[in-house]
Amino acid sequence: MSRIAKSIWLRRVGPLSLAGALVLPAAVNGSEGASAKGEADVKTVYEANKDAMQKLFGDFENQRRDAMSKAGEGKYLEALNELNALLKKVDKRPGDLARSMSEEINGNITRIQRVWSSEIMQEAQKFAKEKKYVEAIDKAQQAQKLTPARESIGKFISECQKYESARPFKEDTSLAKVVPDYEKRQKELDVALREAKIFFRNKRYETAAQRLERVLIDDPFNVEAVDMLAHCYDRLFNYGKARSQETEALQNARSVWEWVDPLTAVQVDYTTDRSGTVRKQSDSDLYNRLERIVFPTVPLKDTTLSQIISYLNEKSRTYDQDKQGVTILDNLSRADKERKVSLELGRVPLLDIIRYLSMASGVSYSFRGDKVIFGTVDNMSTEIFPVHGDIIAQIIDSKTVRSTDSGMTGPEEDGGGGDNAPADAPPVDPTMMAEDPGMMPGEEGAATTANAATLKADSAALKAYFAERWITFDNGADIIYSPRGQQLLVRNTPENLRRIDALLRQLDAVEQPMVMVEAKLIELTDTNLNELGFEWMFSAGPNSGNKWSVGVVDPTRHGANGEMFRVLNNFKIFPNFGNKIFGHDTHIDLSLSINAVAQNRRSEVLASPRILTESGAKDPAMIKMIEKTYFITEWDEPDVETDGFNISIESTDPEWDDAYDLGVTFSVKPTVKADNYTITLNDIHPIFLSHINDYDFIVTYEAGIIGPDGSRQPVNSQTFNLRMPEIARREMTTSITLYDGETVLIGGMADNESTTRDDKWPILGDIPLLGRLFRDEMTNVTNRTMLIFITARLVRPNGLPVRSARDQGLIDFNR
Repeated sequence: MSRIAKSIWLRRVGPLSLAGALVLPAAVNGSEGASAKGEADVKTVYEANKDAMQKLFGDFENQRRDAMSKAGEGKYLEALNELNALLKKVDKRPGDLARSMSEEINGNITRIQRVWSSEIMQEAQKFAKEKKYVEAIDKAQQAQKLTPARESIGKFISECQKYESARPFKEDTSLAKVVPDYEKRQKELDVALREAKIFFRNKRYETAAQRLERVLIDDPFNVEAVDMLAHCYDRLFNYGKARSQETEALQNARSVWEWVDPLTAVQVDYTTDRSGTVRKQSDSDLYNRLERIVFPTVPLKDTTLSQIISYLNEKSRTYDQDKQGVTILDNLSRADKERKVSLELGRVPLLDIIRYLSMASGVSYSFRGDKVIFGTVDNMSTEIFPVHGDIIAQIIDSKTVRSTDSGMTGPEEDGGGGDNAPADAPPVDPTMMAEDPGMMPGEEGAATTANAATLKADSAALKAYFAERWITFDNGADIIYSPRGQQLLVRNTPENLRRIDALLRQLDAVEQPMVMVEAKLIELTDTNLNELGFEWMFSAGPNSGNKWSVGVVDPTRHGANGEMFRVLNNFKIFPNFGNKIFGHDTHIDLSLSINAVAQNRRSEVLASPRILTESGAKDPAMIKMIEKTYFITEWDEPDVETDGFNISIESTDPEWDDAYDLGVTFSVKPTVKADNYTITLNDIHPIFLSHINDYDFIVTYEAGIIGPDGSRQPVNSQTFNLRMPEIARREMTTSITLYDGETVLIGGMADNESTTRDDKWPILGDIPLLGRLFRDEMTNVTNRTMLIFITARLVRPNGLPVRSARDQGLIDFNR
């Protein structure tokens, strides 16, 4: 009994004081006589220690709960410190109760560490989302100290360290560092896109397309610009198509209702170009080459201007058919040479590449002779023009040295190219000043002085001639003629040089002009067919024998080829409905057919003969676009043979004439007036010959004998099908006068055929509303219009036109 009580006390109370521990063995080992007294002492000690232990562990429990309350308020560190201190006190106590409380405190500590670690990790993840990886790593490491067993924290720290180590590389390769002006360029692109949208909404599609092209120069892969540019091109195409139809309708109306006003030959003032600033092909060789050389692609990205110019110089010779290329000189500053530009184009002429390069880089360019110069250059250019000596002689002979009309001064003043000429003026060729090879040595000084005076006088006369045609020679501009080389040396602005070039080309073409005559022969056919009709058919009669019917008998349709347009054919409304009334031997039917069509047919026939001939030729120039075809012209009468009372008729034979020239034949005799601008086209004679159809003529021949009483008794008869062709011939003959490069409508023919049909049943067709079901109405209108346009142009012997075609907003006929 005493041993059981000992074990229970040790389990519940735990360790006793040293005195109690010593008393217990003594009490146990004492004599049995003192057992009652020992039990009383144990009970007393037990009660005393029980109260003390309950009070102690009650204090421990209160401290634990206070620590957990602080943890609930978020004071994790203070709560952990108190729990750890409490754990040390509890661990010093033996017994099951102390061990149970120690486990509970350890669980509380672990739970608080997990909660605190989770909150710290939430802050770390927030820093990671804000890309503050250093702060995120610091927080994660704090959480890892609290809960080192959580593998997810280690993975999070590794990921943050990767992102943090990649930060320098990302910053070095960022768009802001690689392209410092990206934001500025993007703002400019946004402004251009907004402008394009405004122009597009206001239907200014050409201006919108220009803005979008500028955007694509800087950003070739801008999806919004590409999409909007496609919409602009679609709208422009639709408007161009609508304008074409409107122009066609206008020309048709003019050919029917208006007279063509005649043009008279007058002296035209061609000394200046009064047309608008519309880009067109230049007459100079440099412009022709720049437009002729086409690059299939330009793959230049982030390339300096110096490298781009070298690339264009090299590739221009590659893509030039003559392998000459164009020389592009670099006159750029050091900063401009290192400026980077991106050009990514596809199939574009070299002239447009130079223009786009200037737009993208902001560097101007100019043309000097046969060279293109990029950079700042002098506005004056020097060019040599090969000319005929007789033309210059006529100009000089028609002008005096002093020209009071033009305000030019004589050779002894500041108007020539003498001592007062600018330092950079073209030097005078010494060979031009010594034209007499037999000059004596003693006469050299006087001859040189005389030649210099003549040279000044010729220069002043040339200046006066060109000044009257609004080509000025200011600011050091000069002109010198070399008789030996038949060359004209001119120093002037590029615009005046182009005007001089155009004027000299016109003067050079006066001697042997040729004329290119082009005719546009257009035939338009428009057919409108509208029909809606209801055809009823009522038939009755016995099943065997004759029947009678009421309805349309052998209806004739008026389509293009006599075709029928039936949407409902012979629909039986009441099939055999009379059987019940009249018996099965009677057949009665009621059927309906509906004809409905709304048809519009349009056809165009275009012939475009073009011929080049000399002015004033004796025989007319002729061109034929024909197909020779043989047709029957007539039929012979059949031969009749008799043999006693037997009479036979032989078949008739056709006769063939010369072949017909089916197609278009065009002839004309052009003559150029003295002003080298007005052209007279004499005996314009277009002929249209076409085979329309073949007609069958049924002819019956009879042969017989004449009886005694004079009556005719036919013995034999035979029927022949005589087929004859229908040939349509349309021609006109006229003469007109027009200017070089102009297009004139010289004639037209309009043919209108209208057919109207209105069939109806009597009485039934006149019933309001319901009567439309018993009517058949049709209208067929066919309009045929033929227009003839003539264009004449002066052409040099080398095949080039004297003047460039002017853009007047009309069809240029691909000239």
